[in-house]
Amino acid sequence: MKLEKPGRSAWLVIAAAIVGCGGSSHPLAPVAGQIMLDGQPLAGATVTFQPIGEGMQRGDAGSGSFGKTDEQGRYQLETVLGGAAGAVVGPHAVTISRVESSSTQSDSGEGVRDVVPEKFRDGSLRFDVPAEGTDQANFDVSSAS
Repeated sequence: MKLEKPGRSAWLVIAAAIVGCGGSSHPLAPVAGQIMLDGQPLAGATVTFQPIGEGMQRGDAGSGSFGKTDEQGRYQLETVLGGAAGAVVGPHAVTISRVESSSTQSDSGEGVRDVVPEKFRDGSLRFDVPAEGTDQANFDVSSAS
C-alpha cells in the first residue's frame, strides 16, 4: 500500500506564504490547469503558486495559492490564507510535488520519494497569472532528466 504525504518542498512554500502574507490588497484571478507526468495525468499532486515581484521582500507580492490534482491531473487554486478561489494576479514561482511512501517507511524517511523531479519542485518554474484568470495553467512534467 502506498501512502501519499505532501512533499517537504510543498510545505516549505506554503509555510513561507503564510509567514509573509500581505492581506487581501492584491487582486485575485481564478486559476486552473492540468499536470501531466510523462504524458499521463498526475493525480494527487500538490501545486503551489507563490507570487514574486522584482525588488520585493517575500510575501510583499501577496499570499500564495495551492491546489491538489484530481484523477485527471486537473487542479484549481485557492489562497493559503482564507481559502479564496484563485491566485494573485502577476508572476509566480510554481512548485509541483507528489510524495509516495512505501509501507516499510522508516522514521528516517527511507521509503519516501517524490515522483516529480527536483527541477519541478525547486520553485524555478514560472507562471504569469492574467487579470482575467485562466484555466490553462498546464504543466507537462517529464521524469527524464
